[in-house]
Amino acid sequence: MTLRNFKEQILKAIKKGKIKWTVHAIKRLRDREIKHNEIIQVICQGKIIEKSEKAKPFPKYLIMDFVREKRPLYVSIAFDNETIYIITLHWLDFQKWINPWKRK
Repeated sequence: MTLRNFKEQILKAIKKGKIKWTVHAIKRLRDREIKHNEIIQVICQGKIIEKSEKAKPFPKYLIMDFVREKRPLYVSIAFDNETIYIITLHWLDFQKWINPWKRK
């Protein structure tokens, strides 16, 4: 799947409300005081930082975008070409990242 097709499929899934949240993602959303609309922004407008197309049961993607005054927010999703599964989300942590685009 090309990046353009991926983005089109993602936007289609969001418009249809085809989003499922893991219990872990819901907990992180609350713990890290992240807003629902920020997650949607990252998924729709962000850059794919990492992808694991062979991940099971569905390919996984780590997407990043800048929210709240240019603060990097990461959303890890799995996608089965119809439904987005939100796995986890986190802010930039310089103990784990060299810069917003590259892990240590």
